[in-house]
Amino acid sequence: MSLDKWVNSKQKPIKKQEKNQKSEEVGPSETKVIKQSGKLKKYLLKCPKSKCNYQKTILKTLLSERDIICSRCKSKMKIEEL
Repeated sequence: MSLDKWVNSKQKPIKKQEKNQKSEEVGPSETKVIKQSGKLKKYLLKCPKSKCNYQKTILKTLLSERDIICSRCKSKMKIEEL
């Protein structure tokens, strides 16, 4: 065995740590907020596909993109304020 293996193995973890630090500097991605208001509102969300026919009611101040996407068929749902 040569000493090159041991020297190279010590240098690799340093490179990995540098890559991790660069990814941390970028930061988390922001979620898009569609509706804003100060008080809680009740929303009725319906899936437009007739086969799915999924409905849910949400009581929130802000609707996020995750709320609008149907959990069954992954299509955008119709929004009604109650």
